Amino acid sequence: MRSIFSPLIDALLSPIVRAKMRAPIKTVAGRLSQDEVDAIVNECGGPSGMVMLSEGNLIIMPTEDVLLTGRVLRALQATGETTLSKVGNARHDSSTGG
Repeated sequence: MRSIFSPLIDALLSPIVRAKMRAPIKTVAGRLSQDEVDAIVNECGGPSGMVMLSEGNLIIMPTEDVLLTGRVLRALQATGETTLSKVGNARHDSSTGG
């Protein structure tokens, strides 16, 4: 059952959560060049400039489309050049006890 305070809490936390989701992601670029990164972003359907190479690091600007951002992150991880850890969908399984 939802609390009567849930809408208020949602309204207060929503901007914070959205800001956190839009924060840039920084990872080591390895041997990737900007041209290679641009090609990966383009193949995934991402906007130009979504991932920038800066001083040996990739700066990834998440998009409003979480699925698109996920595709780009998985493609970058698949190169084996970045320090991105596992990129995936984590879900809580409540059937395992509790």
